[in-house]
Amino acid sequence: MCDRFSTVELCLDGESYTIEIIDQGKGFDWTTFLDPETAPAALLHGRGMSLAMGAGFSSVEYSGAGNEVFIQGFCDPDALD
Repeated sequence: MCDRFSTVELCLDGESYTIEIIDQGKGFDWTTFLDPETAPAALLHGRGMSLAMGAGFSSVEYSGAGNEVFIQGFCDPDALD
């Protein structure tokens, strides 16, 4: 059994949203994964970064030791009806 956990916070403000994900892991060197041309695609770690950066979010920012990510985007107001 694992005694670590992750926290996910979603804030919806009209037509925009922010997602904050923080886990208790030791993190990783996220700076090596920022360039999709040089990011190692076959590794077990970092693939989610490539998916998130290509998903159309307005911003994806990592901080700390690599165990914190902040995602911002805009909602289609017609899709919320």
